[in-house]
Amino acid sequence: MSSKKVVLVHGYFRTYRDMKILKKYLMELGYKVVRANLPLTFYEIDKGVEEFSDLIKDIIKNLSKDEKISLVGHSTGGLVIRKFILDNRDLIKYIENCVLIATPNKGNEIAEFVVEKLKIFPKIFKTINSLHPEKVKTIRPLDNTNIKIGAIAGNEESIILRPFFDCENDGKVSVDSVKYEDIDDFIILPYNHYEIHKRKETAKYVAKFIETGKFRV
Repeated sequence: MSSKKVVLVHGYFRTYRDMKILKKYLMELGYKVVRANLPLTFYEIDKGVEEFSDLIKDIIKNLSKDEKISLVGHSTGGLVIRKFILDNRDLIKYIENCVLIATPNKGNEIAEFVVEKLKIFPKIFKTINSLHPEKVKTIRPLDNTNIKIGAIAGNEESIILRPFFDCENDGKVSVDSVKYEDIDDFIILPYNHYEIHKRKETAKYVAKFIETGKFRV
């Protein structure tokens, strides 16, 4: 049984409650779990990153010597994690690894359409602006870190949203967008965007990566 600390980050238009099931599964596997609760609806992700940084700094104050933490983000939560690492290089030594679940690491096709065609929506629900491919490109690669990064994608498509994609996807994020240059390992699971982080199988793969740096050993 592990006693490692894991911090969970929810996605766009969600709160910490959306990570309740994943927390339960990881605790059953022996992890100490904290859920971030970030403003990822009415603000662009910079505000979420700022609040997440404050949370991580508070957690670090209570770490024992040589203890590290793992970060797990679903969807936009994964982008928060990536930007947090870029903006807080002094804290890298406390982060052991990250798992990005269904994260649009190259941007999101639906967000691109909404931002460019539905002008009022992104003015209110501002986080979606941060998911536009051009905005996501500004989150640079995580060079020169020893942090292991794993990415999990889903491939259960949505019939309604299929026209937005020209490749395999989870109904909201394409598999190609989840897989990007920084990752150390990658896996595809047969779930949609809204359930992938709530599946016990996903929790087991997250735990495997935390312990080994690989999804399959």
